[in-house]
Amino acid sequence: MKDAVEGGPFLGDFPVILYTPKWRSYGLVIKGNPRNQYILFYCPFCGKKLPTDLVDEHFDAIRDDTGKPLDPLPEEFKTDEWWKKRRL
Repeated sequence: MKDAVEGGPFLGDFPVILYTPKWRSYGLVIKGNPRNQYILFYCPFCGKKLPTDLVDEHFDAIRDDTGKPLDPLPEEFKTDEWWKKRRL
């Protein structure tokens, strides 16, 4: 899995699985384009369940009480800091 995420000598210089720390999300890159992904819920190599992604929680957290996106977006929400700080 590490080689698939980081790229490696057998995979070329690009990853086949993209990990997005901000959302704790894994996606299978389709046709070498990171914008086209199939979201993974299980490791394609061993079948182990991957950690639950936090995409929905992220978008909920970056909205104020009225539902509007925070502007400017606090720096913590641009990385994995926001969910680590909240122990998600």
